[in-house]
Amino acid sequence: MSFELSGTHWPLLGTIIDIWIVARDRADAVRAEHVVCDEITRLEQVFSVYNPASVLNRWIVDSTIETPTEFGDLLSTALRWQRCSGGAFNVGTRHLRDLWARAASEGLLPSVGELHERVIDMAEAPYRVDGHRLEQVADCRGLDLNAIAKGFIVDLASEAAWRRCELDSLTVSAGGDIAHRGAVPTEIGTDDPMNTLDNAPPLLTFELCDAAVATSGSARRGFSVGGEWISHVLDPRTGQPADASASATVVAANATTADVVATILSVMEPTEGVAFVDSLNASDPTQHPPVGFDPVTDGPIKCWIIDRYGGVHHTVSDR
Repeated sequence: MSFELSGTHWPLLGTIIDIWIVARDRADAVRAEHVVCDEITRLEQVFSVYNPASVLNRWIVDSTIETPTEFGDLLSTALRWQRCSGGAFNVGTRHLRDLWARAASEGLLPSVGELHERVIDMAEAPYRVDGHRLEQVADCRGLDLNAIAKGFIVDLASEAAWRRCELDSLTVSAGGDIAHRGAVPTEIGTDDPMNTLDNAPPLLTFELCDAAVATSGSARRGFSVGGEWISHVLDPRTGQPADASASATVVAANATTADVVATILSVMEPTEGVAFVDSLNASDPTQHPPVGFDPVTDGPIKCWIIDRYGGVHHTVSDR
């Protein structure tokens, strides 16, 4: 006999957190729910860009402060994905986003010179990691980990509950980032970015088992600059909005990988994104994987990219 529990929590990570638990008794299920929420709350205080008192914002000002182990782990992971993606994922996009937010406020597109300056400034990460040593090498005020932190937090919160409680299955959903633990799969549906009708049927449905999924993209989100609609997805390599992909859905071994790869694919052209994921899946621990990619912990990866015209692009293994 098992006990099923589901709960919705707001606000955490700036979104709704949904938790589904199957446990052998009610006490374990309730405890697991508390563990997930407590861990998310704790880690949000570490990585929030918006909270001036977060560890991230205090470290940016004073790199000598004491930081938890998770802080260095995430910054190291973010840095290797910047290298692996050739800059399509970038840890220093805060100033670029501020530039486009100013453009929206003033109604004037940024100049080519301004964008070029931002791209040059962002090309090299403002910190480095040597073993377990984290060191600032430039001004870190442009640091923004939002495109990877949510998946990372969902992973750690799920792992904590799974480790501490006797559970049959656990699913944690945080606004598009979903992590599942257990042997019994759960069915996942992803929205059709081209269909804006309420209660529209999902575009994709699949079973998720002991893995994670994330969706990112330019559809339905953006801002107006001088009457021109601009995608909220910005390409760190050019500074320009990226709207070739309406959405990208990624299934990976963990939510951190799914989150960051979905972000990368929303920046890339669809064919470029599929080729990128195929190159990651072709990696072998005995060979030389792409710089920064760990095929043991990060792969295998599946993706579905919806282009701006509604066309669907798959990784090789899903064709």
